[in-house]
Amino acid sequence: MKLFNQTVSAIALIAGGLIAETANAREAVVILSPVGNVEEKTAEIQAVALHLIDTVDPGEEAWIINGLTQEQIAHYTLENDPERYEIERNRMRDNAAFFRNLKEFAETAIAPKEDVFAGKIDFPSTLRTINANYPADTSRDLIFHGTSPVTHDPRHLDWSMLGGVIPDDDQIAASRADTIYGASGEGSYLQNYAVHWGMNGTAWRVSDRHEHFMVRFISGSVTSRGATLATFAPDPATALRNAKEGIAERVGAFVPELDGHRNMVHFRPTAALDAGDAGGSIYERPLSQRAPNQDELRAAQNVEIAIKWDCACDFDLAVQVWGDAPISFRAPRGVSGTLFKDFTSSSSLNTAWETIAMPGPVDLQALTVAVNQFSGAAGGAEAELRIAINGETWGRKLRFAGPADRGAGFERTLSRRAPANPAWLVVRPADVVGAN
Repeated sequence: MKLFNQTVSAIALIAGGLIAETANAREAVVILSPVGNVEEKTAEIQAVALHLIDTVDPGEEAWIINGLTQEQIAHYTLENDPERYEIERNRMRDNAAFFRNLKEFAETAIAPKEDVFAGKIDFPSTLRTINANYPADTSRDLIFHGTSPVTHDPRHLDWSMLGGVIPDDDQIAASRADTIYGASGEGSYLQNYAVHWGMNGTAWRVSDRHEHFMVRFISGSVTSRGATLATFAPDPATALRNAKEGIAERVGAFVPELDGHRNMVHFRPTAALDAGDAGGSIYERPLSQRAPNQDELRAAQNVEIAIKWDCACDFDLAVQVWGDAPISFRAPRGVSGTLFKDFTSSSSLNTAWETIAMPGPVDLQALTVAVNQFSGAAGGAEAELRIAINGETWGRKLRFAGPADRGAGFERTLSRRAPANPAWLVVRPADVVGAN
């Protein structure tokens, strides 16, 4: 109680100095996370309250939403009486309920624990809450204050963004019936909103590429619904400042790249790449001429299996350890390894080259490696398959008779360990690394 009363007093004192500054007067919807400690939540509500006191003019209003539960935390509103609100304390007095509700929110903060991380919200549900309850006929800000961009529900791990995972463009282009990230058919209900996102740091990022595509995912999610992404910053203060200054758009336009897959794309941690990729990525290393011995094949460590190609095609990689489910774009994370998107010359999320990393030990002689021509040239398309053990890398060219089958032979190929049709090849790892 004492801490909150001190906060309210600080707001009252500071507000007088802030009101005199030039601000972009407009309404706002502010999204907060309930996950954190009381002191952190108190600092957040203080910053947000100051911003609203400074930017909401007579006749306007603002709403604060719990981004995890979708409940309205507080409502700030001013009657259309400019003379009355020239006195800052009247803004405070007429919104007493607003401050009481903020106090209750801060004092009931949820401590972080497993699956409930600091700043956690349900981003897809938040967007639909805006659609259902906060339509905007005129320009309005949507401010994510101190919230994580990572969506995670332990009941639906196939949609989780924990551990460097990003939904691809086909997820956004799909409907809500197909994926929680789908925007198809929802219309442009955010068209009058400028979105300002300020996080509490970027501990969620695993690499520069991962962060780049997180920005792209957030941009795609809001622009596909008609909004502009004006801010995506590592700190909440930048989001509030940009909203106050009326920044319309700082993040580039979103141009979707669709390939017919609907994937959750896994990005490799930079530290893992530095440790395991001797001589650069698996796509850049010189190929070994040495043939590994049988002991190396039976208990291979730090195995990487990858494909690359130069044609206007799309190839998919599937790897299966006997007894485990296959690892592929259909299920990128398995018991024995993970399918990652690796990037060299390509910046595309959907058509980037693929790598399956398996910490090991792996018996390469009992491993099924299958490559599919998903789309592209009618026949004669080529790809290169590479296999690495502890960074030492081997490669082999693959030629497909085609035509592409868009993955239609997946189950049959993996179950029989033989190509279901000319769009598939099944390769023995021992043949690639030159062992007998």
